[in-house]
Amino acid sequence: MIDNFPDPVISFLRRLLLEKRDPAYLVLDREGRLLDSGGKLDLYGLQGLKTGEFLSEQMHFLQGMLPFESGEVSLPFIEMTRDTYADIHLFQNGDFHYVLLVDVTSAGVQQSILQQKANDLNLLKNQRSGLERLLCEIDLLFLEKTGDLAFDVIGKAPAWIELCGLRLSPDGQFRLVSELEFLYNFAGRAEEFWRTEGKARFKSGPWMISDNAGKEWQFEATAFRNGDRKIILVEPVVQHWDARFDLLQKARESSLNYRKLAKKEKALREKELRSRLLLKAVPDWIFVINAEGKVLDLKASMGKNPSIFTEFIGQPLSEIFPKEAARKMIDCVGLARSSQQLQSCTFELGPAKASIRYEARVVPAGPDEFAVIVRDLPE
Repeated sequence: MIDNFPDPVISFLRRLLLEKRDPAYLVLDREGRLLDSGGKLDLYGLQGLKTGEFLSEQMHFLQGMLPFESGEVSLPFIEMTRDTYADIHLFQNGDFHYVLLVDVTSAGVQQSILQQKANDLNLLKNQRSGLERLLCEIDLLFLEKTGDLAFDVIGKAPAWIELCGLRLSPDGQFRLVSELEFLYNFAGRAEEFWRTEGKARFKSGPWMISDNAGKEWQFEATAFRNGDRKIILVEPVVQHWDARFDLLQKARESSLNYRKLAKKEKALREKELRSRLLLKAVPDWIFVINAEGKVLDLKASMGKNPSIFTEFIGQPLSEIFPKEAARKMIDCVGLARSSQQLQSCTFELGPAKASIRYEARVVPAGPDEFAVIVRDLPE
């Protein structure tokens, strides 16, 4: 149909689009990687796009839409930056995909935004009475700045309000009256925050006050905006901090105990496995130990590499065998020492369904020395 338009009309439309609507374009490959771009990219906050990377990872609202197979897709009234809106058109031509942005931030859109803000303000006014009833039920103090160090209380003032340095004046407003109070200084810093457009909230950090009875109170203040309204929220936080601290401390202790238990269980499993492997490799073990169970010498002559077992010399039996097996052998040492006779005990190594029984024979071998012979028992 546009082919029937006179050339002056087509030229005017082209000029209107290029000069008044500030278009920008993006060229993609079949996989959705950015190949080229141009136009008023900075208007839409797209001047930092990286060539060669997937566009959907840089413009997140296009996730799942790129790449597309065929046809055209239009996304109307997409907010690109603050107070900047664009119609976005996606289409394909040959091996390339195109994304075209056209500015639609017009007086009509602005009017729609302003109207929406007015509706929100009316809704907020209607809800304010309900909010005030809710605030009566919670122990929070909401202050709306109305003048120099003067505030209106939103909802019901909590009993501890005077601890913050606020006094009710004859005109029905609460005023900060003491320069020694922390909230007095925070209100001045909050005023600087309200004059800027930085963070959404500004927090005071905790401070502590003692009342006339000597009870300590801990508070924290937060300044924020609600449209043109300047709000300070004050809340007592000491009880919450204690609960959070206890919870974090218990979590840390539980985690630490779990790691210690897991480490201990792993060491026991490794010790038992090592004992089984060594005893299986050497049919007869002969330990020379003292009365405390410390290994003085070790004979494993039937093994292929007896030298690898010398690391156990100087260690207690409890470092070589599981705790129960080592205890039984130490008990035999005590009996052999008192009776000067051979003593024996049996123990098992391995899981219940596949354990192997071993016998340990203990005989006196010298002054305060004992020989311990360990061998597996036939089934």
